[in-house]
Amino acid sequence: MANTNSTPEWSPVAAVRRPAALLFAQLFEHYYPTWAERCNGRIERAVELCSMAGACRRGDLPGVFQVQSESNPRGSYTVDMNARTCSCPDFGRQPAGRAMCKHLLAVGFHLHGPAWIRRFEDELYRLKDAYRHAWQVQLERANTFEFLALVAPGATTEDIDNARAAVIQATEQAQAAQALYEAFYTKYIALFFPRHEA
Repeated sequence: MANTNSTPEWSPVAAVRRPAALLFAQLFEHYYPTWAERCNGRIERAVELCSMAGACRRGDLPGVFQVQSESNPRGSYTVDMNARTCSCPDFGRQPAGRAMCKHLLAVGFHLHGPAWIRRFEDELYRLKDAYRHAWQVQLERANTFEFLALVAPGATTEDIDNARAAVIQATEQAQAAQALYEAFYTKYIALFFPRHEA
């Protein structure tokens, strides 16, 4: 049951702007699709809680939070991030080890959302570096092939064929790396700059 013994003093600094809360939710779905599938609409309600001024505040113990009850504004539920539990009825009705509720999600967005952003951006930069490196390798192999085919004295047919095969392989790898980066970049734009979507 919700704790109604006293009116909590909700901290207004705990609010997350709605666009940021939506981004956190989408990153949660991106990194944890299996868990996201189990949420059954709870993600949307967690976004509302996360962006509600003062809906989440730290409790008296490390890793413990109080989250405002939407049905009873004077009450709250206890979320223990160490045990990954919540005192709300919704959490209690679900199977052990698989339970998820909007209160647990809202606190998770608060705590982990910024780290998810950094992780996503780091992955984007790594993919960009990888595709640039792949094209550099392709260029170097193409130059080697051109040298063997046109300039190098004594280059055998086998040498030239091997160099040609290396260029083809490097080109395919570079194209794959670029496609992976561009797909990830498209998702980055959709997530971080939704106004730019078609």
